[in-house]
Amino acid sequence: WSSDVCSSDLGIMTVVCDLSKAKPDAFPSQTSLLDTTCKPKEVDETRVLYEFALNSCGTRVQVYCIS
Repeated sequence: WSSDVCSSDLGIMTVVCDLSKAKPDAFPSQTSLLDTTCKPKEVDETRVLYEFALNSCGTRVQVYCIS
């Protein structure tokens, strides 16, 4: 599977996952985020698109320090 994640200055995250080559098989219509009340914006046979605020849908933040 492949995934692209983008965020904007407006604090909106857009995630597109292509599940066409996932093993075992995965079905876009059956995917979910940590918060299962957050539903995909679009779904087709191979891809799923989520769009949500950075402070919603169970989003977690990790901070890495590079020295």
